Amino acid sequence: MAEVRLLALNAPGEVKESPSVALLEVGSEIPVAPGSLLGVALDAWFPAKIVASAVNAVRPGGRVVGPTVIPPPPELAVLAHDDMYWVAQKAPDVVKLSRANR
Repeated sequence: MAEVRLLALNAPGEVKESPSVALLEVGSEIPVAPGSLLGVALDAWFPAKIVASAVNAVRPGGRVVGPTVIPPPPELAVLAHDDMYWVAQKAPDVVKLSRANR
């Protein structure tokens, strides 16, 4: 099994850092490389800039879970939803094929 570390953004005080949980205090950007996260779970209190930063941080083909009070960003394809949450996937990278010159 692969080791996965959870990044908890602006977590309440009762959440403690551990080997599997890292705590991050962020303003409007998540300080990770674009396409570096397997997935993200959004909370209803996330402002639009953090939502956009989170989607940018998810790798192509990665998943995003969000509450229905936040509409799914247009670059995501919704896979499932209920009254409280939606689950979406970021589109995979498309490799353009072209014929080589001879």
